[in-house]
Amino acid sequence: MDDAVRIAKCDKAWEELYITSLLMRKAWEIEAASLGLTLPQALVLHCLDESPEKLTLGELAQKMYREPQGISALISRMEAEGLVVKKRHLKRGNQIIVSMTKKGEEVCRRQLAEGAARSVTRALSDRELDTLHAICNKMRLEAIKLIQEMRPTPYAALID
Repeated sequence: MDDAVRIAKCDKAWEELYITSLLMRKAWEIEAASLGLTLPQALVLHCLDESPEKLTLGELAQKMYREPQGISALISRMEAEGLVVKKRHLKRGNQIIVSMTKKGEEVCRRQLAEGAARSVTRALSDRELDTLHAICNKMRLEAIKLIQEMRPTPYAALID
C-alpha cells in the first residue's frame, strides 16, 4: 500500500471514529440530562463508582484526562448539589478525597439502570468488543504521547 492510500485510510478511520464518538457522547449527554446531570458530572459519578478505592482530586482528574483545576471546580459544584463530598486525606492532609453522597449514589444507580448510551456497544460481539478495547487502548496511548509532546503537563503522569 502506498503512502497516499495509507494516509487516506487513516484519515477516513479518524473521521469515522470522531463522528461515532460525537454521536455516542450526544446520546450520553441526553441520558445524563434526563437525570439532571451534565456529562462531566455523570463521568465523575461513573469514575467514583468504578473505583475500588476512594479517589483524590488528582486521581479523578487523571482518570478523566482533565486538568486538575477544572476537576476541583466541577467537584465543588457537585458538592453544592449534594452529589459528592470532599474530605481531607487522613494521611496526606494536602490531598482531598472525593466520595459520593447517598444522593450521588442514587443518581449513579439510575444512570446505570438507564444504560441507553452504553447499549451502542452491546451491538458488538465479544470478539469485536475485545478488538475494540485493544484498538482504543493503543490509540489512547498514542494520543497521550502526542498531547504530552505538545503540552507536557499534566499529561506526563498519564503514560507512566
